[in-house]
Amino acid sequence: MKSLEKLNLNTNVNAGYQMCMKVSLFFSITLIWNVAFVSAYYGSTTSTSSSASTAMTSRFTNNLDTTLSGPTFTSTSRKRTSKSTSMSNTPNEDGTNTDSDDSFTTPIKKTRWKKANPELRKKTERILRLTSPDYLANDINPSYSVNRQTFNNLIDGWSFSNEPDGVTMAENLLARMEELHETKAVVGIHGDVITPDVRSYTKVIGAYARGKVNGVTGATGYGHKAESLLHKMTELHASGVNTAAKPNLYTYTGAIESWASSFEEGSAHRAEELWKDLERKYEEEQTVDLKPNVRAYNAVINAWAKSGEAGSAQRAEYCLLKMQESYRNGNVDAKPHRINFNAVIHAWANSREPDGPERSEAILARMEELYRTERDEDVKPNVQSYNSVVDAYAKSGKADAAQTVLEHMNELHTAGNGDVKPNARSFNSVLNAYARSKEDGSPQKAQELLQEMERLYQAGNVDVQPDVHSFCTVINAYAKSPLLGKAETANEIFHHMLSQYNAGNKHLKPNVIIINSVMNACAYSIGDEMHRSRAMKIASEMFKELERSNYGSPDQVTYGTFLKVCAHQVPVGDARDAITEVVFKKACKDGQVGDMVMRQLRSMTTDRLYMKLVKKKKVESKKIYVDLPEHWYVNVRERRRLHPQTPKKAVDGVDVVESVKPPKRNYSFYKGNPDAKRS
Repeated sequence: MKSLEKLNLNTNVNAGYQMCMKVSLFFSITLIWNVAFVSAYYGSTTSTSSSASTAMTSRFTNNLDTTLSGPTFTSTSRKRTSKSTSMSNTPNEDGTNTDSDDSFTTPIKKTRWKKANPELRKKTERILRLTSPDYLANDINPSYSVNRQTFNNLIDGWSFSNEPDGVTMAENLLARMEELHETKAVVGIHGDVITPDVRSYTKVIGAYARGKVNGVTGATGYGHKAESLLHKMTELHASGVNTAAKPNLYTYTGAIESWASSFEEGSAHRAEELWKDLERKYEEEQTVDLKPNVRAYNAVINAWAKSGEAGSAQRAEYCLLKMQESYRNGNVDAKPHRINFNAVIHAWANSREPDGPERSEAILARMEELYRTERDEDVKPNVQSYNSVVDAYAKSGKADAAQTVLEHMNELHTAGNGDVKPNARSFNSVLNAYARSKEDGSPQKAQELLQEMERLYQAGNVDVQPDVHSFCTVINAYAKSPLLGKAETANEIFHHMLSQYNAGNKHLKPNVIIINSVMNACAYSIGDEMHRSRAMKIASEMFKELERSNYGSPDQVTYGTFLKVCAHQVPVGDARDAITEVVFKKACKDGQVGDMVMRQLRSMTTDRLYMKLVKKKKVESKKIYVDLPEHWYVNVRERRRLHPQTPKKAVDGVDVVESVKPPKRNYSFYKGNPDAKRS
């Protein structure tokens, strides 16, 4: 790609600013822009299309440790392995062991298979074949052994398989067990009558809780399916049809977590209702099998913490208070753990409540008080606890409060508390707070904090090693500020990082995100003609740096931001139109015409130029058309884009809930066009 390498934008833009006074320079500029850009676009025969763009949206993930020891139904990553090939060493859902008696009951390793497990699939297909009605009708002298544990082992294997059809396979096995129980069919050499028990049903509910559709844990319908199966078990037991199907604590926990991992509206409410139902049943029956434990409480707390619904943080805290009350009343199995407190802190940190950060810090203070007064190690705050509070203040732009929490962590660590040693994430969260803050001096404070990270790292503290995100955040802080010369400052910060990368620090390899951030600082650079010219030159250099390096390929944000630089730093006229045309055509060629590109293009062009670029014979003023050729946006990666999308197909008869609903075809919307009146 040679387009931007042929440009001397400093010279061109200076000439562009003199265009209105010197007509001769205007024509020379127009010629230079058209020749350089257009010839590069149409004349190059060796350039190839850019690869799929680097993802621009860095999704914040606060990995709460939602599991404790023992059986689990959570959707978090967990690897379960068997130390031997005997099923006697593999616990059932209720913690008991059952011996196996033949090759069909040899356990399948319950781990996360990267590909379809052929052993599991082969055994499942054979069992389903051997127990089919047609086969049993003609099987006079069976030579194989099949029992309930055989089915349970296979269901458990599919439950933990992480396979796309894992839920369906588990359901099929349970359906066959129910069919055999209903017909009283005798199977295998021992003449067993297969009856599904609480473990059989609970393992399928566990599959719902862990189930993935199109790579996403949880799906529309899994919560409903889990709860329906739970109610079915209750009815089977109450009616006497299957007394072995009585739900237990793990059944309820699995159903609660199925709702917790569901993206359906109201899922947290359903999870809490099941939790309350569990407590009522325990109060009525007083049986150990229904006694709520820390895992059950944790399931409903997480359901609220992840729901994002209005009032979810309050509900999560309410469940934590009920958990503490249960423990004080003698339920030692409900002893709160830092995991539960951290989940509530996380809920408040992610809430949109005005007092969310303060409420999250209040939970942290409660943990500190419990540890100080009771010396309870289980509730001792760790670095994750403090980082969540820092995140809460960062998201609300309260930089000074975030800085105070970080300093408190440093004080505790200096005093000997090794569990709260600040790490890179702690510092990055404070940097993010400064980037969001509108207070004077925030960019400088962010840069000073970055320099402190570098000093600590050079002194041997590897936990605070700055990463690309650290530098990118400081650049963003300057980009959002009203400071003069911020494009130059952003450029200096980038090259400071680049020098460390070239010196051998591979942890600081630049990427398209930080280059886009520098260009964004250029787009919003203010000042006189010299500052604007310098901003345009820096943006051009950043684009060339991206093209000639292995840092990644220009994406739709790169093109959209570069167009924004042109719109803000180059005066209205034919020179800017020429730049716009060539940049847009290059974005089309690279398949990077995304939402940002189209909006920026419409805001800076006349109707005539816009019609020419989008190849329309007529457009309405200020209207953005989206029925574009597919190859123009084939490489766009963004959460919401203007172009038609095809919803993912349902798997296991369950529809995936998309994070953003795909837009309809050929819709359009309006946006103000500051240049629309220009003839």
